[in-house]
Amino acid sequence: MKNTFILLVFVLLFFQNCKTDDITNEFNECPRNVDIGLKALSENSATIKWLETQGFASNYEYGEKGFKLGTGLKGYTADENILLQNLKPQTEYDFYLQSVCSAEVTGEIIANPYRFTTLTCYDLSSNKISIIGYVEDGGFQLNWIPERNAEEWQVAMLVNSINTPTDEDIYNTEGVKSFTFTNIQPDTQYKFFVRGKCNGKFEEWVTKEINPGDPNLYSPCLARVQNISSISGFVNFSVLTSGTYLVEIVEENTEKGTGILLDQTDGNIYIGNFHNEYPGYSKSNTKYDIFIRLKCGSSYSLYTKIITFKTP
Repeated sequence: MKNTFILLVFVLLFFQNCKTDDITNEFNECPRNVDIGLKALSENSATIKWLETQGFASNYEYGEKGFKLGTGLKGYTADENILLQNLKPQTEYDFYLQSVCSAEVTGEIIANPYRFTTLTCYDLSSNKISIIGYVEDGGFQLNWIPERNAEEWQVAMLVNSINTPTDEDIYNTEGVKSFTFTNIQPDTQYKFFVRGKCNGKFEEWVTKEINPGDPNLYSPCLARVQNISSISGFVNFSVLTSGTYLVEIVEENTEKGTGILLDQTDGNIYIGNFHNEYPGYSKSNTKYDIFIRLKCGSSYSLYTKIITFKTP
């Protein structure tokens, strides 16, 4: 009987040790996070997302491309995404992620970091600069339509020059993306300059040349809108500029001229039930851009983006 009792105790201890070994093995094999990618991106921020295979927390570290692990910005999160802020525009960053299974056990840091590049500060090109000329008044209004706004804007104007502006030529617009130059002379070639400040530094000049003798500049040709709103795919906005204009609805990041065209002359635009009115084009849970162009003689003005909305 005594021997039987001793044997029973030995068997219980054996199974208990096996169970403990299983737990230890489970926690020693802390799984990696997977499917790391971008959820959102701007010129100075990025939201990184991933999949936690076991629902554990994570350590992360990031810095500019090529930084040495241990010298970057570090953090800890129990979520499956993280917002990184105060980044530099148009800069490559490395992002490292490590799963945390317990206070003692962490996963392996991936050998190759997830790499992303922040957007440019404002993304302005010459074809996004428009000029409204009032030859009778001797003034020209310069307008620019960047993809994103800059911290500050500067403009300048030079006559028949290949030089860059000096401090005496430069005007600050205090964030307004429009400026009127006076004392414009007919039949004179001008070069207009625009640049924005990003991360405390002004970028390169973007230029556009114009001759006020061009008859297309005698009247304004720029679509202006106000009172823009969007709720659950129903979009409203008002056009300030009188005349005929085209409204185009195109899937986000798709080439303009391939979407749905609405020929409008009324000043108030209402786009409702879009996904039902155009079932052959509209997709559910998809972002669409709305652009407008004003008719100017036999042609149309540059595209002006109104809003991006999402279908249900």
